[in-house]
Amino acid sequence: MLYSIADCIAANAVAFPHRVAIEELDPRHGTEPIHRLTYQEVWKAVCVVADAFGYVEPGPHGPMVAMLLPNGSTHVLGYLAAQIAGVTAVPLDVRRSTDELAYILRDCGASVLLSAGDALDEAHTLADRLGLRVLDVRALDVTGEHLWYAPGGRDSGRTPAVVAYTAGTTGFPKAMCWSNQEWLLRLFRSGWAFGLSPDHVISVPSPLSHVPFGGMVLGALTIGARVRIMTEFDADLAVEEYTRHSTWACLTPALLGAVTERWRERHRPSLDALRLLLSTGAGAVQLLDEAFDVFPRARITEAYGWIEGGWICHEVKDRAALVPHSVGWPIVGAEISIRSDSGLALADGEPGELVARTLVPFAGYLGEAPGATDLLTPDGFVRSGDIATRLEDGRVAIVGRTADRIIIAGRHVYAAEIERVLLAHPDIAEAAVFGLDGPKGRCVTAVVVPRRDARSSGATLTDDVLRHCRLQLDAHACPQVVLPMHSLPRTAGGQVLKYRLADALNRR
Repeated sequence: MLYSIADCIAANAVAFPHRVAIEELDPRHGTEPIHRLTYQEVWKAVCVVADAFGYVEPGPHGPMVAMLLPNGSTHVLGYLAAQIAGVTAVPLDVRRSTDELAYILRDCGASVLLSAGDALDEAHTLADRLGLRVLDVRALDVTGEHLWYAPGGRDSGRTPAVVAYTAGTTGFPKAMCWSNQEWLLRLFRSGWAFGLSPDHVISVPSPLSHVPFGGMVLGALTIGARVRIMTEFDADLAVEEYTRHSTWACLTPALLGAVTERWRERHRPSLDALRLLLSTGAGAVQLLDEAFDVFPRARITEAYGWIEGGWICHEVKDRAALVPHSVGWPIVGAEISIRSDSGLALADGEPGELVARTLVPFAGYLGEAPGATDLLTPDGFVRSGDIATRLEDGRVAIVGRTADRIIIAGRHVYAAEIERVLLAHPDIAEAAVFGLDGPKGRCVTAVVVPRRDARSSGATLTDDVLRHCRLQLDAHACPQVVLPMHSLPRTAGGQVLKYRLADALNRR
């Protein structure tokens, strides 16, 4: 395979060098970009960074460059420079603790740490601790004459391109490695399904260190679109952005909820610029319904997947036929099955674990012997850890996580169903449900984040929420404990870290 993602973008730099590729937005400066790069400037900077890597000492899994960067164009430069330098990029989430970052760096064996800006102090702390070489990407001179890497000509298809670590929502993060051809194929599949095109202006409010979001940016640049990256998410900036500039946006349920709440507070302005909204993570049906009002000219869509399996399902929403938990039909190159605990395929309507296999198979975690992973079924499907049902029309509905399945008096309770009911309460913005062991056995516990304009608070809110649940849930599924909090701990991809909530409550 002669073309990687980097080669595709290099070809764009030749075809339309002066087209704007990336704009960075700082919430303090509104929608006016603080930094702008054309396709030619992007590729020139990529070549400079690749040259600056120099010799990358191989670790146990080959030569790897870790990236601890503030959100912005530097992530793009790092991903692409690694591809043309023949090394593997390892993106790191700046929100992880120093110990978590050190664990990942030891695990992958990176010898170079690419960093910049506010992340540099942490990078030097880690470098001193682990003996790494730090490279400040913003200190590199991109104004002079440098070697220009032409597109194509290198058979790099099987060369490892990126190591993606899981969020670690249930323990230590694990890593998987994708080759250049695997990553490019993943981007082609998702770009086709999600309607990316060169005439779109792509909004990026999420961390590019999270490979699915970083991949969306690279996919957009591969097809020649313009990307506007928020250095950090800000709901006011998002409202302005979707009123005047961006035409395509991917929002997790948490971000969509924050934008919707700010839209209400600002007296429901018309967010007319957006033409396509992609929601991820099986958001509440109430939130998706209101999205039709928030983005009146946009096509409202939803996608579902996980890092090992990739993007699996997609749906263009019909407001008149919204179905709770539905994430749509399998996208091109994806085959799904709903399995029982014993591995048997289940009939439509029966809940079981969703498994899938795609054009880009999951080969196991970094460092595992081939076939050693327990994430694969005997017939090659990847386990999701999600409980799902198949609807009569073939759509998939996600009803919970296997880890979130709570057994109360011998009966199964799914956290996602209770969260859906909680989010239907007019005073609740976010909710997380899990099981805790109490004096009388296992109990359903709910942590809720009230809306800023909530009509009640404290004990009054708790009592009101409990009454709301009793009207809509069976008695065994109703939360016995409801605790209001200001926010929920989340991963870079927007997943709630329920184990942290449970640990905090168990220590009380």
